[in-house]
Amino acid sequence: MTGAAGAARAGAIGGLAAGLIAIVPALLGSSGDGRIVGYAALLAVLISVQVGARAAALAPAGFAARLAAAALIAVLASALYGLALYLLYAALRPQLLTLRYSAYEAALWTSGLSPERQAAGLAELAARRAQYLDPAYQAVEGAGLALFCGLVLGAYGAFRARVAGRLGPRPG
Repeated sequence: MTGAAGAARAGAIGGLAAGLIAIVPALLGSSGDGRIVGYAALLAVLISVQVGARAAALAPAGFAARLAAAALIAVLASALYGLALYLLYAALRPQLLTLRYSAYEAALWTSGLSPERQAAGLAELAARRAQYLDPAYQAVEGAGLALFCGLVLGAYGAFRARVAGRLGPRPG
């Protein structure tokens, strides 16, 4: 699995895996407010970037080619993950964002903070209510986080492969 086609394949597989991880537990009703499932889906995106970038690193390619492969994987996986999140929040389980917002609000009420800090936290949460409850915003935010983390991981992998190439084979 080398080149742009291999990177595209790894990105598609990672994005589909992340999307399924996000959607299937919600359809089964076993995801609670969905935060743990969201982290697991993010992990699937990062694993696809790591595995795809390592496979691209096996080919005789320079730093730029490895970085481009990792970026392609991250973009595709994140885009598919974002589409799955939007489908989840807008169509499959539209009450999920309200449930999550209520959990944040309840956590503030029972936090044991001073009344001033509690009021400030509730006011901040209320000011961002529209963002918390907007399926498109939440999908873009989740995909953006996955993209950023994937790009950082891919850049590190490309840099690491370049340094390893300069140092030569490891003694063994």
